[in-house]
Amino acid sequence: MKRKILLAIVVIALFAAVLWIYLAERPRRFEIRRAGAAIPIGTPVQIEAPLGLPPVPIPADNPPTAETIALGRRLYYDPILSVDNTVACGTCHKPELGFSDGKPVSQGVHGQKGTRNAPTVFNAAYYTTQFWDGRAPNLEKQAEGPVQNPIEMAHTLEGVEKKLMADPSYRQEFEKAFGPGAISYETVGKAIASFERQGLGRTMLLTSDITPLLCAPTRVHDVNKGGTSGDKTFRISTLFRWIYLCSVFSKQ
Repeated sequence: MKRKILLAIVVIALFAAVLWIYLAERPRRFEIRRAGAAIPIGTPVQIEAPLGLPPVPIPADNPPTAETIALGRRLYYDPILSVDNTVACGTCHKPELGFSDGKPVSQGVHGQKGTRNAPTVFNAAYYTTQFWDGRAPNLEKQAEGPVQNPIEMAHTLEGVEKKLMADPSYRQEFEKAFGPGAISYETVGKAIASFERQGLGRTMLLTSDITPLLCAPTRVHDVNKGGTSGDKTFRISTLFRWIYLCSVFSKQ
């Protein structure tokens, strides 16, 4: 009888010790995530380089996964990153305009105009520096710039973290992509970077909202008549749009 009691006490003690260790380590894992050690989890994705190009450079701490790419796509098109919920990454980098905006200078919150136009993000994975002046070393750090720019998104990294944490669906997606813990802007940048990193040639188009690109009416200029055929609007076939896009990619 005494042996059974002693065995029960030992089992309870071991269970209590394991539980204590788990509860003690949980806040620590939370803090590690906040400190900048978030590594993507989930289903690995192999990003194939376009024909003739070298392997895609991928940071060791941000291997692409299906979950981070999907999360990055949502963030890319969500104006939640801006202070007034009006400007998203996709506002200035539109798929139907070659992931730029077709403007001399880009426009941010409150209609403010910047000083430069938006560069395309096609094949940005190969860039050794980001932005026109090369001030960001990689896509992860580039994702911080527009958010904090007073003209573009006029927000703060901490402000974005709070807004995302307040959204249950985002909390769920970040947990699937990076594991449990608070949402940090490090994980935001990594998700967006993974989405952009797989934007090589047509790959990014296939994971983006390309309906406007493939189906938008195109007004044809009649050179012989010296004007635009206002009564003739043609839908250029998907095939010819892809041929055009592939020819653009090959020149980048």
